[in-house]
Amino acid sequence: MSILDPTLNFKPLESALVRHSLAKHPLLQMPRLLELALQLPPEQLRYYSGCQIPVTQNFETVAKTYPNGLSLEETLRHMETAGSYVFLRKVHTHPLYRDLMNEVVEDIEALIHKSSIGAIAGKKVKPQVERAEAWVFISSPGAVTPYHRDHESNFLLQISGKKNVNVWNPLDRSVCPEEESEFLHGEHSLEKTLYGPDYQPKAIVYELSAGQGAFMPFTAPHWVKNGDEVSISMSITYHTQETDRIRNIYRMNHALRKRGMTPNTVGQSPLLDSAKYLAYRNLLKAKRALNRSAYSDPATYL
Repeated sequence: MSILDPTLNFKPLESALVRHSLAKHPLLQMPRLLELALQLPPEQLRYYSGCQIPVTQNFETVAKTYPNGLSLEETLRHMETAGSYVFLRKVHTHPLYRDLMNEVVEDIEALIHKSSIGAIAGKKVKPQVERAEAWVFISSPGAVTPYHRDHESNFLLQISGKKNVNVWNPLDRSVCPEEESEFLHGEHSLEKTLYGPDYQPKAIVYELSAGQGAFMPFTAPHWVKNGDEVSISMSITYHTQETDRIRNIYRMNHALRKRGMTPNTVGQSPLLDSAKYLAYRNLLKAKRALNRSAYSDPATYL
């Protein structure tokens, strides 16, 4: 039986309202999530005071800028009044949550398969969901998640409570300038991902309640405002071969721009995009062959 609504008119480049069947799943209720949180290592936990945060707050520094002064257990046991935001990172490292994530991934692959038409007429593209991860977000009434972009595609599934999710088209260069996207991918950083005063009218706002969710395309900007109840959400993020290709083209453009060049924008020339992708992939292979650090940027060899 599907978790995600199989009738969804899924388009990988467009955000969408989603329906799902996880709202009453026992692994996603507060008592079980508290137990999970206390089992996870510190690097998989993040929490902060969430109710006084402006949407413009830098997402990467929010936890240090707005500490809540409580322990994690105190925060989770008093979410109604703690004024806080908690997220549990990579919960799929726990076997039970990995199994749950994999069930959702099967549905995502089915949606991709249904929506994608291959280069040969009448044939479907084989689904290529890769490096999927599962996250859980628990937030107090009124908590805010500041404007940011994920590095993946994202199904945000509301388990309990309500929230408004503001989403932008990642292909809109008035919101996502080319150099900002290059920096996002090239440096793996949100430093230049800044909320603009004229952005809000361009957002699509999804008002989510339990059993609903929002699909956000690869790197789609978004910010979230919780309703007047404690909110629990689960997020399934993933990559595909196509999003990896786009990411590597942006990485190559970032490397070229750092060297004083002005590269063509992604999508402007399919031929140049293919050449950049192949060049970056070959640089990556060369780096691995030289047994360099797995975290160094292969574009430094240009």
